[in-house]
Amino acid sequence: TSQGAFFSTDTLEPKLTAAAMSQIYPDAPSSFSFETALALYKRLVDVAVPGVSAKDAWDYFKNGSCSTWISLPGFVYKTQDTKFGTTNMLTRNVPNATMARVEAPGVPCPSRSTCPYASDTSSGLVSRAPFLATSGFGFAISSKASAIQQQLLFELFTYVSAPEQSNPDVQEWTVSDPFRLSQLDNETIADLVERGWDEPVARQYLEVVDATLNHPNAALDLRVPGLGLYMSSLLDATDGYVHGTARRRRAESADAACEAASDAWQAIPLQLYGQEPAATNTQLDIYRAQLGLPQIVRDTGGGGNEEIALIVTAAVGGMAAAVILGAFAFWIVATLRRKRALERQAEATIKKQIVSAVDALKEIQAPLALIRASDFLEIGSLQSHEALRDKGVLHFVDTTSQFIETVFTRYVTVFFSHQ
Repeated sequence: TSQGAFFSTDTLEPKLTAAAMSQIYPDAPSSFSFETALALYKRLVDVAVPGVSAKDAWDYFKNGSCSTWISLPGFVYKTQDTKFGTTNMLTRNVPNATMARVEAPGVPCPSRSTCPYASDTSSGLVSRAPFLATSGFGFAISSKASAIQQQLLFELFTYVSAPEQSNPDVQEWTVSDPFRLSQLDNETIADLVERGWDEPVARQYLEVVDATLNHPNAALDLRVPGLGLYMSSLLDATDGYVHGTARRRRAESADAACEAASDAWQAIPLQLYGQEPAATNTQLDIYRAQLGLPQIVRDTGGGGNEEIALIVTAAVGGMAAAVILGAFAFWIVATLRRKRALERQAEATIKKQIVSAVDALKEIQAPLALIRASDFLEIGSLQSHEALRDKGVLHFVDTTSQFIETVFTRYVTVFFSHQ
């Protein structure tokens, strides 16, 4: 949906607080906010069994300790897939059990203007917005790579993305659901049946995925520069309220946590682009573009960055028509110039992120532990890191330069992993 799930499409105001939501949707109730969702999430965390991972939850479900279970696609596959001897949990001891499509409760909506894709129900308008988590994978090839390197990488990425590789991948125990038309056809159903799925369950599963992907109100995941900053600042602001951890000050309420998250989000464009209001405008244009919305035309002259409102009225006479055509031509030229400027800014931002990522790979992200070959042979077996540390036979290197100066230029090193 072009409404967007994270920001106002007019101002880039985060949709995190009740105050912001009341401005964006004036007729919506106070419960129509992220604060309500955060409070519900905290209630679920409070009643959850502490320290249970997704794998632990699946084990509890398998042995009958849990009567219901919700998890990522990879573990859901495992309950149905019998290729590796896994018991079919969905149908065991449950005659005619199927994987059925169930309508979500949704959120009550006050009007069609607020929720244009809401469903009519006996209790009024209800909005349902399936969330399309993540936006797939993006491959990049450095312009500084040699011609042969670029060609090899392009062929690798083409191979990985081809249906022959991509289609079987979404049928494995991964966190990826099918997402292409070629992954939702009868051939895919036949492949799932071959892996041990019941044919009705396989068909219903793909119908659910297809309905989700084509839902008119589907909410896209956040896809803007600085995604890591947005996610980490949101966790920092809400973790204290949700978990009350000792390392973070516990927020007293959901609204306080959301206010802190909103303040952090509004500061991120400035971190990325360096100057306001251009920073917010740049991020807003990128956000609108990923929702399929047109760019906002702004006054780029000395009078500020206010948005230009063009009101065209019926004109009589050749002079009025010429003026209108001239204004329209000026608007087109200004739009194209702004578009090119945004493209250059986006390209510069992406290049900066790539350079930062490459530079990070040049540094050791954790201490490098080394052991002399003579000590290793004398021990005679693989021992844990902690045991070797306590014996005092480990030598630690903290930086790449230290490794080159003290180890690489003086000794032969052998690296292997026994995981």
